[in-house]
Amino acid sequence: MDGKGTIIYFATYKSPKARWTKFKKSEIIKEYFSDMNVIKFTQTLDTEKDIEKLTEIISEVDVNSLYLISSSLGIIPALYCYYKYDRPLVAINSNYFPAMTMKDVLTETELEENSKFKTEIKNAKESRTSNNSKISVFISLDDKKIDDFQRSKFNEIFKDDIDQVNYARTGGHKYEIISEKLADIRLALTGE
Repeated sequence: MDGKGTIIYFATYKSPKARWTKFKKSEIIKEYFSDMNVIKFTQTLDTEKDIEKLTEIISEVDVNSLYLISSSLGIIPALYCYYKYDRPLVAINSNYFPAMTMKDVLTETELEENSKFKTEIKNAKESRTSNNSKISVFISLDDKKIDDFQRSKFNEIFKDDIDQVNYARTGGHKYEIISEKLADIRLALTGE
């Protein structure tokens, strides 16, 4: 592994494959951050398995040079890692309220697993011993999945941890303008 660090990219979950095949955010992130090890993590919505897999991934990297990027529903496991490991997080179009936004996509069991993961986030937050890192939020104002109420509620819940909010007029829920924002994302993560 090179000395620049590791990024865990927390991808969304259960997105319709046909809609996302032309736009691959993880590949864009890997290409831009080619000087770093980029690991794509896609949650299974089995909280225990997801935490076990994350623990395994993180045990193999230098935690002091670990950075987190989440997209959509990926915010839930990313927040867990943010609080557990005190590492910087860039949150893109955070879908923290899937019971409101994905009730037609996720099963009742999957929604329950999200609730379980949120309990793990709360536990990690309450047991953390340091708070040196911050969350940088990147939002597309034309996101049709996440509305103003949900954005405001997310920002209110995590206000003590949010360092900055970067608004873009376009990009949609997929955040198709990510290429234009990569320098800002790097700065938010690494300070460089």
